[in-house]
Amino acid sequence: MERSAIYTTFFFPEGLGYAAGSILPMPNGDIAVFDLERRFSDGPVSAEEIARLDAIRPHLARAAALSTRLNLEKARAVVEALGQAGMPAAVLGAGDRILAANQAIQALPQQVVFLAHGRLGLSDPASNQLLATTLAALGRRDSTSSIPLPPTDEAAAGVLHVLPLPGGARDVFNGAKALLIVTQLDRPTSPTAELLTGLFDLTPSEAKVARSLSEGHSTDEVAAALGLSRETVRFYLKGVFAKTGVSRQVDLVALLSGTALPNAG
Repeated sequence: MERSAIYTTFFFPEGLGYAAGSILPMPNGDIAVFDLERRFSDGPVSAEEIARLDAIRPHLARAAALSTRLNLEKARAVVEALGQAGMPAAVLGAGDRILAANQAIQALPQQVVFLAHGRLGLSDPASNQLLATTLAALGRRDSTSSIPLPPTDEAAAGVLHVLPLPGGARDVFNGAKALLIVTQLDRPTSPTAELLTGLFDLTPSEAKVARSLSEGHSTDEVAAALGLSRETVRFYLKGVFAKTGVSRQVDLVALLSGTALPNAG
């Protein structure tokens, strides 16, 4: 204890030093831990005190299970409300497991796939890799990420937004780490620069270049129209490629127009 940083920097200075606790498995696979701290001057917890705590352990277990259930219902209510607004959505918890998913996102089987052990993936390999990278980085950053969903024979192109749920939001969503929302690009006209900025986290300059290209303009035409050099346009285009998950200009135009991407094979 004297070599433990948590004791020397927090517990001992606060007069704490002994504790009793209980570990309870929850129905959803999570683990609930009750930790009851004790003043160091009071000495170790006695066997009689442990017996009294054991008597209330079943009540703690029921309370924790009920709280878990209520919070899961909150998560389901949120994604169902988004579904009523026409927005496919899901909530992911610890281990990237699905806590709740509405019918709208389940109706995108050619783009979003539901895997074993309660996980979610994307059918497009490049987009699926972007999702895995994004989820792995959520603990290190809280910025929203947007992942392109290429069109299929039955579905228009779309964008999967990964919204981190920090702080109090995790309590509301039963410890969830991210809210996923899909925006479908099913309009025949090219998206506005403002919409592209929100959909793919593009900078204003990147969005203007992407929109001009989606309208059928060449790189030289975009440079002339925006008053930029050809090299500057290519610099912005590189950023657009990285954020939309495509590597060719023709694929970018296809994605933003909602048409089928060329067959890579």
